[in-house]
Amino acid sequence: MAWRLCRDLKINNRKLSFLFTTNAEIAGYHQRYFRKKTATDVITFADKKNIDIIISLDQARAQAAPRGLKLFHETVLLMCHGLLHAKGLNDLKEKERLKMRQREFECLIKLPF
Repeated sequence: MAWRLCRDLKINNRKLSFLFTTNAEIAGYHQRYFRKKTATDVITFADKKNIDIIISLDQARAQAAPRGLKLFHETVLLMCHGLLHAKGLNDLKEKERLKMRQREFECLIKLPF
């Protein structure tokens, strides 16, 4: 799935890694790198050679249920979201958030599930 997302987002020649973890562990990364004491769904670290994405499966599970999604689909959505962050997209402001949602939809609609 990740290679299809990378292909569709035109992410090439970068080493990609995912860490699937718990709310407790991602909260530690969130505190350490962003000074926020809460769990989050996805954190992305990216430079010209590497993309490291951390995803909380606890958070994914909690978000999937109200959306009527399976954990797998929510996790793929978060993988896409993390890759969009690696491309420089942000979701701090409403306008940016809407642009990210549109790009997520464009990517996910192409996937075979």
